[in-house]
Amino acid sequence: MQPSPLVELPTLEQVLDRAPLKVTAETLVLDILDLMGNAARCTSTVSYTKSRSCVLVTEQQRLVGILTAHDVVRLMATRTDYPSLHVSEVMVQPVITLPLSTPTPALAALSLMQQQRIRHLPVIDESGTPIGLITQNSLLQAFDPVRWVESLQALQGLAQKQMVWRSTQDELEQRVAKRTAELVLANAYLRQRETQWQGLFDNALDAIAITDDAGRYIDANPAACALFGVAKADLLGLSIADFSAPEMDFEQVWQTFLQQGAMSGQFCLYRRDGTVREVEFNAVAHFIPHRHLSILRDMSDRQQIAADLRHSEARFRSIFENAGIGIVVASPPNFKATPSNRSFQQFLGYSATELAELDFTDFTHPEDLAQEALLVEECRTGNRSGYQIEKRFIRKDNKCVWGRLTATILRDPTGQLQLAIVMVEDINDRKHAEMSLQQQLVRDQLIAEMTHSIRQTLDVDEVLQRTVDQVRQILHTDRVVIFRFQPNWQGTVVTESVDPQWTPILSTTFSDPCFSDRYIEPYRQGRISTICDLQAEQLEACYVELLGHFQVQAHLVVPIRQGNQLWGLLIAHHCISPRQWHYEEIELLRQLADQVGIAIYQSELYQQTCHELLERQRIQDALQESEERFRSLSTSAPVGILQMNADGICLYANARWQEMAGLKQGDCLGNGWMQTIHPADQQAVAVVWEMLLQQHQEWSWEFRLLAPKQQIRWIAAHAAPMRSSAGEIIGYVSTQIDITERKQAEVALQEKKQLEAQFYRAQRLESLGTLASGIAHDLNNVFTPILVLSQLLAQKLPALDTRSREILDTLQDSARHGAGLIHQILTFTRGTEGDRILVQASQLLLEIAKVIEQTFPKSIAICKHIPASGLRAIEADPTQLHQVIMNLCINARDAMPNGGTLTLSAEDHYIHEQLARLNLDAQVGNYVLITVTDTGVGMTPELVDRIFDPFFTTKEPGKGTGLGLATVLGIVKNHGGFLQVTSQIGQGSQFKVYLPAEQTDIPPS
Repeated sequence: MQPSPLVELPTLEQVLDRAPLKVTAETLVLDILDLMGNAARCTSTVSYTKSRSCVLVTEQQRLVGILTAHDVVRLMATRTDYPSLHVSEVMVQPVITLPLSTPTPALAALSLMQQQRIRHLPVIDESGTPIGLITQNSLLQAFDPVRWVESLQALQGLAQKQMVWRSTQDELEQRVAKRTAELVLANAYLRQRETQWQGLFDNALDAIAITDDAGRYIDANPAACALFGVAKADLLGLSIADFSAPEMDFEQVWQTFLQQGAMSGQFCLYRRDGTVREVEFNAVAHFIPHRHLSILRDMSDRQQIAADLRHSEARFRSIFENAGIGIVVASPPNFKATPSNRSFQQFLGYSATELAELDFTDFTHPEDLAQEALLVEECRTGNRSGYQIEKRFIRKDNKCVWGRLTATILRDPTGQLQLAIVMVEDINDRKHAEMSLQQQLVRDQLIAEMTHSIRQTLDVDEVLQRTVDQVRQILHTDRVVIFRFQPNWQGTVVTESVDPQWTPILSTTFSDPCFSDRYIEPYRQGRISTICDLQAEQLEACYVELLGHFQVQAHLVVPIRQGNQLWGLLIAHHCISPRQWHYEEIELLRQLADQVGIAIYQSELYQQTCHELLERQRIQDALQESEERFRSLSTSAPVGILQMNADGICLYANARWQEMAGLKQGDCLGNGWMQTIHPADQQAVAVVWEMLLQQHQEWSWEFRLLAPKQQIRWIAAHAAPMRSSAGEIIGYVSTQIDITERKQAEVALQEKKQLEAQFYRAQRLESLGTLASGIAHDLNNVFTPILVLSQLLAQKLPALDTRSREILDTLQDSARHGAGLIHQILTFTRGTEGDRILVQASQLLLEIAKVIEQTFPKSIAICKHIPASGLRAIEADPTQLHQVIMNLCINARDAMPNGGTLTLSAEDHYIHEQLARLNLDAQVGNYVLITVTDTGVGMTPELVDRIFDPFFTTKEPGKGTGLGLATVLGIVKNHGGFLQVTSQIGQGSQFKVYLPAEQTDIPPS
């Protein structure tokens, strides 16, 4: 008869879960968390074989990786972007598996898991397809420790009985002879069970220890040796007290255990290497006589995970509170802001308590409410998982501010809307800058269009009518008129645009005897008159009555001038109500009045200026296109975040900062995040960072990043300390915003203003040139007869006395001098071709340098940077080029009456497209650059703006004609070149002459 087994060992089928969770490599970690959570709830009443503490990752049905709950907890503690990661980025591979090609006992699976120190063992078939999963929990429940104790007790009883049987064997030999065979079989089976129990004892994942009555260890499995941190030979003979806390009363605790018969709980195990482990235990006294069994489980990893989770929560709470952008956790149904961080509270001016009582409709601008309400409704219905919008917020003080709102919707496993995480970035300054820039662009575009429109015709009446029609449309006002003065300072309304509901005043003539005394001179000087409310202004009764007769409540008056002459007035009437006139509207009307004056005075110059206006239009279009790119980039600019410890060492950099800096996460750690800062800004950033560490206060600053591809980006940074609940500094958080587009927009606006200044200067010089040309022709007609007659008189009257001859010679010299001035004027106004040849500028400049070294005062040092050869050839008239350089050198000498340094240099220069856009006369190509620099008295910007005007001079009367620099400009422009002048008071002046050179070579890259 076969003896019944004392302990039934489980089979592999009993511990195998044949329906484990499986996912593909593209599954998101967030979806896996939801899947594991749902599976855990669904199987909470199912047996241990239905474990859901891990997922298997498959690809084409083959096992490629595994992700356990322990891995997920570690991932949540170390990375903030884990929900957006794919499982292929974080799964464990290669995977330790158990092939099921032959029958395998459960004990073999337990041994493999202990050797590899794993808690989950996938079982695969011959093709690598997963067919099930074995977990530590399923094995521990199958190998129940209570059943082990019962088995040991049974084995001890059998051993004692066997001794009795052997002592009385001789007496019972005949009685048990017939059962000898059965006894042999029972002994063999008992030895087999002992072997199995020993295998289970040696391979258990939990620590098992056996002690004697004194509490000394007499046996322990490998897991116990690993837990205690000593070899088995060293452990045996030691007492439990050797591993307990020094303050513990071991004797009392041990006696209590022996009396109770069992004990369980947790304690700290002090190992020989000085480390302490948190241990959970279950002990049974006298499981066999004088032997006591303890089963222990290391809980340190679980405690560490809990501590890591608490630290992670504290870290992200600090980021939440100190972030440079507003963050809100909103709950349905009204999405109240609970909780909200400090930045959001400061952004809206409410306290946290006040915000908790408001929903998003209470601080959203009414005009933006409908758009956002539609997005919120789509999120409620599940059609959206979030949205981003730029909208206006209403602060507590009723001020309107702009913010970029990014909302992310979180749902529970059933799909119900649970929370909304809302981030609000303050873009008020950028929006106002954009709107201001857009308004400026619109105004400039409008002025350009109106200028283009009024200069397309030489009909002054059509020009004036177009002007008033467009002004009334733009200003949204009721009446716009142009009032023209007559010689007696009476005036007539010559053009009108009026809304049909108001009284027309076209052709009405007004006469005010006091007008010429009070207002002519102020209007001639550019005075602008505004009335915002006729009834509130302190005006003379006659004016109030006059304006009231025409239903005027407010008006804006801008003079129309022709040079220094007052031509008329451009007037906007607002009749329906009083009106506050804004600076932009006044400036717009002033500029339009200037354009009308130019159109009236220079309508005959329209064809000449048309090309310049088209070029200005092209520049404005390019600038507007650049602004469109700027807005497109700025709408998607996220925020970079850096986290440092208390010593300022970087511990974390988010993906946006890595993208901006061109670094990987590992490269940003420590002080690595500073390596991509622009070399010119590294010292300043280091100083600011050191002050932050010393003063423990919030700081904001701007600096540049130099990306690996040599791209420079401007960053606006804000840093704040993180504090513990006790107020101690535990680290720092810094947020970074990319402001490169704003910096580029500022540069573009500066370039536009520079081009406008060049355009108006060229326009003024052209007008003066036209005037000077006419004067020169008239003077030429005067001086020619004088010169001819003086020469004829000298021939006809040879017997003149000496005094008369001297008078005649003086007359001839004066006429020749006048003719020379006329020649200079004509050179400035229309230029002269001269005899142009290929000229080497080096040789010409060296000759001029030699002359000025010999003739200029010794107090002036001459410095030359002129290559003897190698400069490109230029096609020019050598005489005219000599005149240009000498004029500049003589002016430099006159600017240094007390001595100084005159520097003459020349070099080849390539004009790129960017530089060509900054100068109306420049073209892309090769140039020879000649520079004349002095260290003289210098000039103010107003003086620099006028130095090329004909007849303008700063020299004393009789010492200059005012045509020197005008002639220089005329010659240079006639040669296809252009000039650049820079000067500062007390630091000297620099004149750069750009002359086109041979274009045969390939331009520099």
